[in-house]
Amino acid sequence: MNTSELSPANVRELVDKALKEAKSSVSWRKRIRTRWPEWFSFTADTIAILTALYGASRLPQILSNYEAFFQIIIIYILFILLLIALAWQIHTFARKSRYAEALPYLHAIIHNTRDTVYNIHRNVTTSSDIKYKTILNLTFFSQAFSMITGTKCRASFKMTDAATDAEVEIASKQNSEYNELNLDKHRYIARTYARDAESSMLCVQTDGTINHWLIANTDFKQLAYPLLPQTERFFIDKNLQKNPHYKSTSFDLYGKPKEWKWKFLGNQWSVWTLPYRSTMVWPIRKTTKPEEKREGQLFHNQDLLGFLCVDSYARGVFDERYDFDFGALVSDNFYMLFGAFRAKLEQRLPMKKT
Repeated sequence: MNTSELSPANVRELVDKALKEAKSSVSWRKRIRTRWPEWFSFTADTIAILTALYGASRLPQILSNYEAFFQIIIIYILFILLLIALAWQIHTFARKSRYAEALPYLHAIIHNTRDTVYNIHRNVTTSSDIKYKTILNLTFFSQAFSMITGTKCRASFKMTDAATDAEVEIASKQNSEYNELNLDKHRYIARTYARDAESSMLCVQTDGTINHWLIANTDFKQLAYPLLPQTERFFIDKNLQKNPHYKSTSFDLYGKPKEWKWKFLGNQWSVWTLPYRSTMVWPIRKTTKPEEKREGQLFHNQDLLGFLCVDSYARGVFDERYDFDFGALVSDNFYMLFGAFRAKLEQRLPMKKT
């Protein structure tokens, strides 16, 4: 299939084929080895429930003997405590085992990047090829995190750019809040370059309708304008619905959250409008010294190409202890890919036309 004619339909077909190949690399024996803690946990929980029901059915006989009653209560308490400890241990181990199960997706991303960079240097690739490979890599990335978290995750790559004078003027007129951000000085934006295959089809009508100003987004601002150099390596928020200070230009598209009030276990937005409630973001960059600064570099202390984003509508699904390194591997991989592509363009060497 010709990747120069990218459309939601043929991209979906190509991605489905690649996903099938990646999944086939995980043998059924490996799936059994990595999933046995979850099956064991389910079995233990089932036994515990059946034991509790049996004990409840024998309650009249137990109550007739006070000594036996107190003995049963002590046994039940110890049993429940042991069950909780076992369930916690199995839950922790089960998530760690999913990282191993997601490694084929990570390998596929690195494999695709290696081949694409090789073709860039040989000058036999096209812009459409790079766009397709990015969509494919983001699909692998979203599938990996869906497997790790047990929830449906989306992934996207936002590329940094300097806004034009016209874009600054239009944004200031459309949203009065932007006037306070001094967009003329902080005129850097993040444009959505690609998403995973499914999100690409769902968001094809909305991508490009708004500009994501770095200064107007909490996650991008934290990574692009750190208080101290090299202190912010990633952004994570496990429950955006409980964060009254979270800012996002996506609210311009989906609407503002409403009714900040006490609900369940704390204050949160009663009406949440974004299609995600937890997120992680990694900068695609290389920190630089003054003498290393590249011509055209947007920021003086870092060569920031963009952001790798993953999100989910579920809350509390990301874990900075292990998820950071997993995502950082991919963001560094993207830097090598788009760094090579940018270097080729800056050398003004001919590229194949799409």
